Amino acid sequence: KIFTAFILRRWRLAHDLTLKEAAKRLGATSLNAYARYEQGRSEPTMSAMERLISAISPKETLRVLFG
Repeated sequence: KIFTAFILRRWRLAHDLTLKEAAKRLGATSLNAYARYEQGRSEPTMSAMERLISAISPKETLRVLFG
């Protein structure tokens, strides 16, 4: 969980997004829905992780992170 949280936070900050902006792009109903992933309180499935990465940077996928 901690590694996933770290990756998501770094990815969001690298794209100059606030938590609110990232949550909005994801289509989350609340800021907390996205923040839980960054805080390590929830661990996304691979498909959810793909959606999270795409929400932050629509042109990129998990392959950018993990080759």
